[in-house]
Amino acid sequence: MLGDVPAITIASATGEFGLSQGVTVDEADMIFMPLAPRLLVVIGPANAARSISDDDVDAYNEMQVREALDFVLHRPGANFAASIAASRN
Repeated sequence: MLGDVPAITIASATGEFGLSQGVTVDEADMIFMPLAPRLLVVIGPANAARSISDDDVDAYNEMQVREALDFVLHRPGANFAASIAASRN
């Protein structure tokens, strides 16, 4: 999933994310951006490659949807319509 604001900032201490919640790049602990349906890049304190849980994937997808200004894209055949609508409200 990818929104029109693809790089999302996260402040781990407060749980806030994105510019809509006032988390600028210089205040962020992590910055994430999806690159492909199964690949997410995260800039943060640790260097590593790892798998994440389905719950983490859902949380990152929700952040993408909530930060999107005009549109959210997802791969064909994925049934994200209900979760996108719920996250946009």
